[in-house]
Amino acid sequence: MKLTIKDRLILLQILPQQASLKKMGSIIECFNLLSLSDEEKAACDYKEEGGKIKWNASSDSDKDIPLKHDHISVLKESIELLDSEQKVTIEQYATFIKIAEL
Repeated sequence: MKLTIKDRLILLQILPQQASLKKMGSIIECFNLLSLSDEEKAACDYKEEGGKIKWNASSDSDKDIPLKHDHISVLKESIELLDSEQKVTIEQYATFIKIAEL
């Protein structure tokens, strides 16, 4: 699945912090797939300042992330929980639609 840096950072933020042992394995795999490599961070001028993440948006390009069914299920469950609590933000909307349509 093609995801931008923004997409990946949004999805990393919604991954569950607690789960069953089996599900946690999928969450960790998903985290590793979505995380930015040191090379990617350098290429987009990635910085964490004052609890906020900044990067050069003009260098934000799609990357093919090989998400499996288990990873997509974890992401969909997290999105559904936020949706049921009416906590979806404008920034998250387009990314969540990409995942929901899978």
